[in-house]
Amino acid sequence: MNGMDDLLEWLRAQLEQELQEAFAAGATLRGGGGTTLDWRAAGSAVLVDGMRSPLGEPPIVRARFMEDMPGYEVERARALRIAAHDPDRVLCEIDAKLKIVERYAGLCEHGDTGNTAWVLQVLALPYADRPGYREEWRP
Repeated sequence: MNGMDDLLEWLRAQLEQELQEAFAAGATLRGGGGTTLDWRAAGSAVLVDGMRSPLGEPPIVRARFMEDMPGYEVERARALRIAAHDPDRVLCEIDAKLKIVERYAGLCEHGDTGNTAWVLQVLALPYADRPGYREEWRP
């Protein structure tokens, strides 16, 4: 195996781990069913539509801060960030990354990657803090 083969294998493992974690997070919230959930920021809270509490309200993922309380803006920013990265969206992003990785693997099988190894190196950057990452892979 050469360095790019090792990177390909390592990156697949990272993406598969992230895929399992995102799936588990979504499945936990939707009770294992196939319902799509809609995550949205409401003030400093994140509401999850697509499921209901016993009172008929969407569950709140983060505690709500009142607008006039110190720290509201920070909590609002967090709520927006969480809502933008709900498990369903993360699953779509990981799927797209895996398609890029598999496309590269297919090119490798045919012996012509067209100088695209940099794509794997860039895809691996968010995982550089994980065990097994090699500095030689850094673009």
